[in-house]
Amino acid sequence: MDGTDLLGRDQEQAALSAILDRARAQAVALVGEAGVGTSALLKYAAAEARERGFRVLSTTGHHDESELDGLAAQQLLIPLRPHIHELPDPDRSVAVDALSLRSRGPAELTAALVASLRALLRRRPGPTLIVVDDLHLVDPVSARVVADLIASPPGPVVFLLGLRRFRMPGLLPPGAGVLPLASLPEPVLARLAAARLPQVTGRGRRHLLRLAGGKPRVIADVARLFPAATTADVLSPPPTWAVRLQQRYAALFAGLDGATMELAGQLGGEDPGPVPTPVLDRAVAAGLLEPTGSTVRLADPLAGLAAYLSRTALDRADQHRRLAAALPAGSLVQARHLAASTTGPSEPVAAALESTGEQARQRGAYADHAEALHRAAELSPAPADAARRYAAALLSAGAMGQTSWVRELYAEVQHRDPAAITDALAAEAAVGLCRSARQREAMDLLLDHARDSVSEPIAAAADLVAQLSGLDEHHAVARRLRRRAGSGAVVPAAHAADLAGDTATAIELRQAALARSGPGKLGELPELFLPLASSLIDAGRWSEADALIARARAACDGADLRLLEVEVVAMQASLAGLHGDGPGARRMVESVWTRIDLQQNRRVGARLRQSLGISAFAEGDHEAAYRHHRALFGPDGTALYPDFTGHMLLGLAVTAVRTGRAEEALRILAATVGPDNPRGRMRRAQIGAMLTDDETSEAGFRAAVDDPAGAAWPFERALARLHYGTWLRRRRRVVDARVHLAEAVTLLENLGAEGLAAIARIELTAAGDPQAEAGPLRALSPQQRQVILLAADGLSNKEIAMHLRMSPRTVGTHLYNAYPKLGIGGRRQLDARLREVGARGE
Repeated sequence: MDGTDLLGRDQEQAALSAILDRARAQAVALVGEAGVGTSALLKYAAAEARERGFRVLSTTGHHDESELDGLAAQQLLIPLRPHIHELPDPDRSVAVDALSLRSRGPAELTAALVASLRALLRRRPGPTLIVVDDLHLVDPVSARVVADLIASPPGPVVFLLGLRRFRMPGLLPPGAGVLPLASLPEPVLARLAAARLPQVTGRGRRHLLRLAGGKPRVIADVARLFPAATTADVLSPPPTWAVRLQQRYAALFAGLDGATMELAGQLGGEDPGPVPTPVLDRAVAAGLLEPTGSTVRLADPLAGLAAYLSRTALDRADQHRRLAAALPAGSLVQARHLAASTTGPSEPVAAALESTGEQARQRGAYADHAEALHRAAELSPAPADAARRYAAALLSAGAMGQTSWVRELYAEVQHRDPAAITDALAAEAAVGLCRSARQREAMDLLLDHARDSVSEPIAAAADLVAQLSGLDEHHAVARRLRRRAGSGAVVPAAHAADLAGDTATAIELRQAALARSGPGKLGELPELFLPLASSLIDAGRWSEADALIARARAACDGADLRLLEVEVVAMQASLAGLHGDGPGARRMVESVWTRIDLQQNRRVGARLRQSLGISAFAEGDHEAAYRHHRALFGPDGTALYPDFTGHMLLGLAVTAVRTGRAEEALRILAATVGPDNPRGRMRRAQIGAMLTDDETSEAGFRAAVDDPAGAAWPFERALARLHYGTWLRRRRRVVDARVHLAEAVTLLENLGAEGLAAIARIELTAAGDPQAEAGPLRALSPQQRQVILLAADGLSNKEIAMHLRMSPRTVGTHLYNAYPKLGIGGRRQLDARLREVGARGE
């Protein structure tokens, strides 16, 4: 197992943390249920225990070692080997023999191992964590060692055990608590499948998720056994899979009678239907099945698949026919078994799948509908019927965001009957390419389809491609297709609200559009996510932006949305940078920078570049921050992505002021044209005031802070107050400066923009606010305080000089004069001294 299996395990992790908290003075035994992330959870517990000062001893059982007496217990003893020489005789001799597994028999070996572990643990006092994973697979001697230690623990010891539920009655020590691990939710398991088996997409991934039944171990085992697995492999396992799986489970199958083996094969097939009861008890006793409340399930789904594949194709087909006869007529599960028993084209079976699949679609089960229609198309004797069914499957796959599946189905329709490709189908296929970040292919598909005529769905899809790509040629194509469709440019209501500067209405319209999505459908989330998240941040509704990010991430977990995945990371990085986590934001952006072609996805490219600028600013690297913001504009000042011009200009101005690039930024400001609305006017007034920095600036700052409409954008209002207050302080109007700076601190702290709030607090301190001063800082002049706090943030003398608009020599003089007042000898001691006196916010 790896750390991926910890996805969704917050409650269990909290429980383990609480156990470790209370376990220092008493022994506690905890049993986890293997197969649902236990191994990873035990690793988490071990890591946390080490951080809390626990000694950690761990061992794991294994099929191949279950007959090697004492081997698992020996792994607990090995870390204590350096201390054996500290034991007095005869304990030392017993420990040496136990470590080498020398004894006259199992009972003597058990006693020696127990005695040695107790002696060594008592010799080195302190809380200890003993971890035994897969206890049901350890050798009998080691199992007795663990039981004896739990019965009489040598001091404060926590025992964390992982074992299968069906083995608990035989191995669960008296008094041991049980932490049952629930199955992983499907979206979380889908994220694991996407990470470990990237070539398994569409219905192949859904088939794999059903096989896993919420158990991450199944995904991990398939990835380990078949790392190059594809969708085709999962849907129809090749002979090599059957051989590998049968080898893996040969020991388990060797002990099964014929009836139980047949049951295993039945359960290994999809939708097993009614399960015969006479052999259930034997299957549970053998470890093939495990109880789950009032029912049972395969303890290891791959064992069921191995048993299913061990049967001949004729036997499997016969099994599916018998199951279909026992299932309700007209049900989807019956139709699936009929399809599995069919060896060639069959219109009756295809019609049954289509009928039951349509019923599923009406219930909102789009995945079942797409799978049923896809299989129905494969069984259709007539090409026209096959194309029609593939097309129906495509629309449902598109509704779920399964873009790889959409491309596969579109190719099938083209192959069977190109005339079946309607405008709606072509538009859906283009949207799928858009969501895969393949904007050029999407536009080419639309142009190819629109040779004779253009309808509204085609024009709308072209508008979407142009919006996401940001390419001039795509905008030109979209306008041309609009004209051919006989309609003018269509401006969505939410975008119109953006152009009018009405952020609240834009948010309301986009949220209403998302709310209209039915069950099982993504709706417009992939396209609306980035502008909605951006608007929520602008409006100061950062917690709602976080919730939207979580929703979009969940959609990516269960679908195939490469562009949205990158956009989610871009927004997470922006928020992290605004919160002050510059390194974290930069790592996020770097993790996805090469995942898609940013040259044909300028919308997200601009957002990623802006996030890098925010992260660099949060890290105090103003030069890099300016370079990133400058890269958002061409040599002539043209914005890389015009819809973000206002955001990009504001970031450019903030970084230009701190790097001495105000003149260059002013030229870009003059070359850009944004929407003429109250927000745009306030923003340009603020930017102009910051960059000119002369007596004319005050009018611009007043326009940015006095207009009541500015309250709708608290973050920008906070920046305006911060820069106006700084401007006032430099002109020694400290009373007026404190008013604006104090308000900036409050606004930024409320938003959680800690990095900028710290800058505002520095300015407020420099303005002489007694509430902002701390300890020895009171002995410093306002400029000395400002220089000292920036130096403590890691800025160089040159960077401080740029930020405060003074010479590097003046910065050095301020530092030289401030160090004696603080009782330190130089810059290296500065950060520690400020933390000591509480001047660093800690």
